[in-house]
Amino acid sequence: MAALNILTVAFYTEDGDGYEKEVKRLTASFERCGIDHAVQKVSEMEWQEAVCWKPEFILTCLEHFESLDGILYVDADAEFMNEPDFGIFKDCHVSFHEFKRGPHHPMEVLTGTLYFANTPLVKEFLEEWVMETPKWRNTDTPEQCAWKAIWGKWKDQLTAKPLPPEWVWIYDDFPRRYGNRNPDEIVVKHYQASRRLRKRLPKK
Repeated sequence: MAALNILTVAFYTEDGDGYEKEVKRLTASFERCGIDHAVQKVSEMEWQEAVCWKPEFILTCLEHFESLDGILYVDADAEFMNEPDFGIFKDCHVSFHEFKRGPHHPMEVLTGTLYFANTPLVKEFLEEWVMETPKWRNTDTPEQCAWKAIWGKWKDQLTAKPLPPEWVWIYDDFPRRYGNRNPDEIVVKHYQASRRLRKRLPKK
């Protein structure tokens, strides 16, 4: 069976010492792990504006790279710790990780690492995600809120595969929730740079 033709994509904002510094770690890990990738630099924008643009960026990548089997999106503050096995995405439309911090917290759809197959149906889902996300721009997680708002309509149409926590490993939160992992098991680590770097818009 032929290996899936998957491109890993990311974007970062042109903001001096912020995400431009973060993305250097990511690109170095691409080279170290031999991962085909495309990284786009965009003009400086507010944090919430950048988050709201994430669905559109992913859709644009799928439309631009038509020959691919799929796209793996990762945030700019991520790092590949080990070579990924893209075979886990065989026979699915999307793959994402749901995370519950504790019994009194809501379920989150983490968007730091996401997989999308390159199919017309997936593009339709992404188009709706693009349209829905700006409605939530004044929340802490607009892209997550938008995903949850439309997912009920799509969950029976798309084949979703749970993304293992090792693919979206949040460096400080996940050990408390999932326990420590052998470093060889972690595929993608996220450093949550937005906690330090995001520029919040005033509430309207």
